Amino acid sequence: MSPRSLGQETNVINVGKLDELIERLAMEERLEKKGGKVLLDLDKLGYDKLLGSGRITKPILVKVASHSEEAAKKVQEVGGQILEEAERGVETKN
Repeated sequence: MSPRSLGQETNVINVGKLDELIERLAMEERLEKKGGKVLLDLDKLGYDKLLGSGRITKPILVKVASHSEEAAKKVQEVGGQILEEAERGVETKN
């Protein structure tokens, strides 16, 4: 069964929309920073997956449940990082 057949929707955002999202959060005074970089918690903002379409210009830290290889590559190319589960503070069960 696919996720659609289970009635679950995946809310995605493309890398090309992240700069715009940063600007909006800055205007709303909801922008988080960690270690001098913008921290985008896409999980908290309602996004499940980061895709690689578009371009990003700012080095950012991204918390997201899932991402494409292309999205990770583009974030890293500008000095940013996709945070892994351990870095996001998520505990894993053994």
